[in-house]
Amino acid sequence: MQVDDKVVNSGEVGEISERLNNEFDKIISGKNEKYNKWLTYTR
Repeated sequence: MQVDDKVVNSGEVGEISERLNNEFDKIISGKNEKYNKWLTYTR
C-alpha cells in the first residue's frame, strides 16, 4: 500500500483495511441489505 508514492509499512494491505474494503464493496453493490437505503440506483 502506498500513500503519496511512499510505501506504508510492508506495502501489504492489512487485515482491517481488507475487511473494510470487502464490506464497502458489498454495500455499494447492493449485497448487504442493511444499507440498501443508502443506495440510489441509476441506469
